Amino acid sequence: MKYKKPPRGNTGGKYGKRIQNGYQDNHLHRTDYLSDAHGEEMRGSEFNGTFLQSWMNSYWGDERWQDEIGAMKEIGIKYLIIQDMAHKASDGTWTVCYNSNLDTFSGATFGAADVVESALRNCEGSGIKVMVGLGLYDEWWTKSGFGKDYSELCNVSADMIEEIYNKYVSKHPDAFYGWYFTPELAMVRSSSCRPRSLQRA
Repeated sequence: MKYKKPPRGNTGGKYGKRIQNGYQDNHLHRTDYLSDAHGEEMRGSEFNGTFLQSWMNSYWGDERWQDEIGAMKEIGIKYLIIQDMAHKASDGTWTVCYNSNLDTFSGATFGAADVVESALRNCEGSGIKVMVGLGLYDEWWTKSGFGKDYSELCNVSADMIEEIYNKYVSKHPDAFYGWYFTPELAMVRSSSCRPRSLQRA
């Protein structure tokens, strides 16, 4: 798919409004000018979701969250993905953005805030559904995450799912919507690679 530019003169309102931290109306909620590769109009389609990366929101308090949620609602956001709640650097160290007790993260660096709790608590009752991102390895960008690294990441992500579900979902059932498997297997170009389900290897 590709975007067409909006007509000249739309400098405000639907196409011109800008809000905090990259939420921009003509990227996230522009429906009238979405077209496919053949240039055919796809009117009626709607972008109504967005991402928040862990480095961006790990220090937000409730007031900031409420400001951001209000901005999202203003442009029609219905789904929020909070990305990689646990990130493994190339040196093997973990950075974790929620209150985890998993042995895998025993030596990890933890963020200043529990992003999972903050996102779910602040989105509860807002109408915005939250999908929680799982683990990510730096090696994904060079190895495509397959082989031993991929198996390990599946196991870590499965542990995260169990822990996060048990710790948070019963407290915020309206906000929780599902999971985001961070490596995005569609990025893999090799035809010899076959995605495996997110199960313990």
